[in-house]
Amino acid sequence: MSRIKIICLLLLLHLPLLGNYKTPRYIWNLGLAIECDINPFKNGLPENYQTNPPLSCVDPINYVKDVKDGDIIWLQTHQVAHFYHNVLPNINSDFVLLINDGDRSFPSSYRSEFNVDALINDDHVIHIFSQNVSDSTSSKKVSGIPIGMDFHTVTNSNNCIIFSETQQSVYLQEQKLEYLLSQLLPTNQRINKAYVDFQLADRGEFDGESRTSIFNQLHKTELIDYPSGRIPRQLLWQTKGKYAFSISPRGAGLDCHRTWEDLVLGCIVIVKTSPLDPLYEGLPVVIVKDWSEITPQNYDKWLKEYGNAFNNPSYRERLTNQYWMNVIRATAKKYNGDQIKENISSNTPKQELDELIPPEIKNDEFYTTIYLISRTEPIKTILEIGSSSGEGSTEAFAKGIRENPSKPILYCMEVSKPRFAALSKHYENEDRIKCYNVSSVPISSFPKEEDVKKFYLTTHTNLNNYPLEKVLGWLKQDINYIKLHQPTQNGINLIKQENGIKNFDIVLIDGSEFTGMAELDLVYGAKFILLDDINSFKNYSNYKKMLADNSYELFSQNINIRNGFAIFKLKDYTTRR
Repeated sequence: MSRIKIICLLLLLHLPLLGNYKTPRYIWNLGLAIECDINPFKNGLPENYQTNPPLSCVDPINYVKDVKDGDIIWLQTHQVAHFYHNVLPNINSDFVLLINDGDRSFPSSYRSEFNVDALINDDHVIHIFSQNVSDSTSSKKVSGIPIGMDFHTVTNSNNCIIFSETQQSVYLQEQKLEYLLSQLLPTNQRINKAYVDFQLADRGEFDGESRTSIFNQLHKTELIDYPSGRIPRQLLWQTKGKYAFSISPRGAGLDCHRTWEDLVLGCIVIVKTSPLDPLYEGLPVVIVKDWSEITPQNYDKWLKEYGNAFNNPSYRERLTNQYWMNVIRATAKKYNGDQIKENISSNTPKQELDELIPPEIKNDEFYTTIYLISRTEPIKTILEIGSSSGEGSTEAFAKGIRENPSKPILYCMEVSKPRFAALSKHYENEDRIKCYNVSSVPISSFPKEEDVKKFYLTTHTNLNNYPLEKVLGWLKQDINYIKLHQPTQNGINLIKQENGIKNFDIVLIDGSEFTGMAELDLVYGAKFILLDDINSFKNYSNYKKMLADNSYELFSQNINIRNGFAIFKLKDYTTRR
């Protein structure tokens, strides 16, 4: 095993943060908090922050200052009434309010404390997003957000009784989770039963039933498996990841961390109908009116419907902090409620080229490997095809080249004008990062519609998670965008010619879904060729081609992260040991 591979494994399992770690990938209450414009954690969360910080820290009087139009303000649930009485009267700008980090229901649990409807209808309140929304139909200005993962309990509790885990940073927890996810099978290849652990912590009665009574009812059916007692959370997650289904009664509040954790694990989650039902739109969640609906026949039916729960990019996107922050930021302008609901209910991933999209390569094995190669190898040039707004793989490259004594230059390509603008702004002070608003290849290098259709019908990849009409629509959209905006159409050759480059040292192919094959032809000969989305049209053929190429060897791969990635190294190039 190469030195880089060993370091990658250590980083994923044991080592602390690379650079400044702000927020995990998967939805987490304080992950959203630190992304808000107005929050008490301006420098991110310290590694050993307190789950319940001192009141002086989360008191909005102390941190809600200089609010600008469109700002997102974060509040802990127990500070809402205080905010209404003592902070809101001093705000003269229009803002979005995000309420989380607690079990209280909004708005119902506040009605006895203050006029919560006056808060909702205040002229300066554009919209309110809250956990545990008890009635989202009462106002178009109120929407729910997930309670998400529980990263905080283990962070702040040594020898945590609940999870049988020692104290760990949020970063380490997520890296261990990412490693676990890379080992799991697709949902439709798992045990066709539910693995449950909710019975280990009863929460009292809700709607006339307790977790114990629910467990006793299900236990009689022999349709569930369960642990005999508490086991370490990592082992629990590993075991759950072997099952197709999870059952998640409500938590201490309406929502439950288990629901979202099990969705991240790729389980089809069964819940009982509640005011949270709209929150599950576009996710592999089965909503039942009664637990008796859980039968062998329905297991088969639900597995057929949601068998791609672990691999569907649309599902995975909805489980990220970035997705929900994008939804929330869409309200920075005074959208009406119907437009907001449409943003949330859309169950297709964002594909419009004029929209900023969340980074996919972020704090995972591929990200770490990119960082290490660009930091340790004696290289001079890197080409990144498809940089987007620069927050994913670009960030990993940037961290690496800053620490590389060879002082390599990173050339970034992005065809979308809004994403390029964000990319350029992000790295405007970096002398060794050059950004180009170009198309990597000319329109003539795009595949024909019949070629894409043939691939779709004959080669099963994650692209089949989408209707053929939508895939062909993406192809037309990419071509029409270039025709409309007329960027330089031969970007790879342009960068080579302008900078006297024969072969790049490192190339990442992660641009348009449809140009990967043409791009590989133009960058062949690079010391390292990095392919993202090898289980999709973009790089499926490139992956097969490189595996059969005697001039290259497979350096690293993981077919289970998103749509899979692979890294190939030129055989006559010796990596630094």
